[in-house]
Amino acid sequence: MIKQVFVLLAIILPASASMGTVFLTCSDLGDGVVELSYDSSQEAYRVSGFGLDIHVSRGIITSVGNLSSDYWVYPGSIYIDKYGEVVDLGSLVADPNMPGTLGGLGTSGMTIEMGGTLPPR
Repeated sequence: MIKQVFVLLAIILPASASMGTVFLTCSDLGDGVVELSYDSSQEAYRVSGFGLDIHVSRGIITSVGNLSSDYWVYPGSIYIDKYGEVVDLGSLVADPNMPGTLGGLGTSGMTIEMGGTLPPR
């Protein structure tokens, strides 16, 4: 069953994936806190998933919080059992041991990956 799901996803995603323009904004909230927000309102379709490398020039990244409820799927670490049930949503911070990812929490850079099921505009 799981192999069928992955094969189906591998066929559907490349055909429907597209690039879009997303504006990212970082705001210094003080006390070492930075808010990262995005705007994709100029696109015909909502952004349903993304990966992002985040670097800080001074200090380390100690936590991530106040997440958008639109993005609750963490593709790199979600665990779905053989019955199709979500057992563990995983973490938005990608495993630093995976190729191409940054160090993660406690370092000056991390890779995040998030997805969601957003309705059309």
